[in-house]
Amino acid sequence: GTLYDVLLALAKILYSDEQAESGDLTSATEEEKDNEKLQAICAEKAKNLAVVDMRDGYIFKIAPNLWRLPDLQNKDTGELPLLHVYELLPLSVAESKSNGSDSGDDMK
Repeated sequence: GTLYDVLLALAKILYSDEQAESGDLTSATEEEKDNEKLQAICAEKAKNLAVVDMRDGYIFKIAPNLWRLPDLQNKDTGELPLLHVYELLPLSVAESKSNGSDSGDDMK
């Protein structure tokens, strides 16, 4: 598998937990019936997750989601390193458009 597969599984758990916390269990069961809709929601959540390599208390690198899990394994022991996952908040469409138009002025 790839890191994206791991993030997709984590996104499903996060979505399920969010539904349970909000008390919206009826909505969750309806969406589970529509598996394609649930997959799309979880895929979007997975895109907003990032796996990072932490060293000495700072982010050393952000791992691409296409990396295969065997490539992350320690070659001597076969163990996977501790994976730090951060959820990134997506920009709203209005914010991204307003930031895009102002970016040219900031560079002058």
